[in-house]
Amino acid sequence: MAETNNTTTQTTTDPAQATQNAQETAPAPAEGNDTPKQETPTQSAAQSAEKTFTQTEMNKIISDRLKSERDRWEKKAADEKAEAERVAKMTADEKAQHEQDKREREFAAREAELSRKERTATARDLLAEKNAPAALIGAVDVSSDEAVASSVEAVVKAFNEAVSAEVAKKLAGAPPKKGDPAKTDPFREGLGI
Repeated sequence: MAETNNTTTQTTTDPAQATQNAQETAPAPAEGNDTPKQETPTQSAAQSAEKTFTQTEMNKIISDRLKSERDRWEKKAADEKAEAERVAKMTADEKAQHEQDKREREFAAREAELSRKERTATARDLLAEKNAPAALIGAVDVSSDEAVASSVEAVVKAFNEAVSAEVAKKLAGAPPKKGDPAKTDPFREGLGI
């Protein structure tokens, strides 16, 4: 995007003077960049928000992502194949034991997730009982029932102290000045009160 420079240039015969004039009229270079900055503040904000890529860069990004996904799926397929071969070599009793162990692991993972969700709900209820915002749930430790109770207490205490400190800071200052009691309020006078 080409922009014209609306500054007037003076022609001089002295090369040092011409260089100085060019430096004074040229926009300041961006930090870490030797080229002059020719953008307005709104353009630079918009440009920093969106990055442009060349086709070569995009091709490289896409090929890298495809390669990593392909590698991940190949590893998963190889693991499944190795597991299938291992299971195929087992006896019937070993296969049954293997399936039982697999189900138990899945059950334990689901049970752990359910327990975590229950503790999170308990923490949310405790926060509500103490009139604390539900957004504080992220600061609560839900690793165990005891941790939930103690963590909620600590979070609520810290939150209340922070709120009290902020309120005290906002209320600090000189008290309002009292008006002259003999003087009537012009607004009230206008309303006839």
